[in-house]
Amino acid sequence: MKLLCTLVCILIVLTAYSQKSKDSLKYKPNPVTLTMEDLTKRFIQPYIDSLNNYTAGDFLPKFLLEPSFDADHFAYWPANHRPISFRYLIFSKVTNLSILKEILVSQEGKLKEKLEGYKSEYFEKIPFQEFSNCELASYRFDQLTNEKYYK
Repeated sequence: MKLLCTLVCILIVLTAYSQKSKDSLKYKPNPVTLTMEDLTKRFIQPYIDSLNNYTAGDFLPKFLLEPSFDADHFAYWPANHRPISFRYLIFSKVTNLSILKEILVSQEGKLKEKLEGYKSEYFEKIPFQEFSNCELASYRFDQLTNEKYYK
């Protein structure tokens, strides 16, 4: 009998302080949405900083030697069926001409490799996959040195 009274008391206390159904409707979790600004701050900015802070004679950042950089980081795309080119976004924010010159004169073969033939069942192609890192650096170098033509 003591055990039964103890269990009833515990159940009364638990139900008295339990969450009400009206309260549960107020607190719905928001789905996580990643804006381009968030994406730049969280993922892309360290890569941009590594290129902009490059000094002549240093080793090239490792991510430049990965032709499949965009495809390898698909988890950061804002939408699975809308791929974006992280390499293009990174190069579009580079302002350091010395790293761009270094990439252009480098003999590293991986800088000239393209992500050709990459196919997925979810999307047709990644933007700018037909350009190598060397070509993207060349394009950005031209933009920075000939600003009057790109404004």
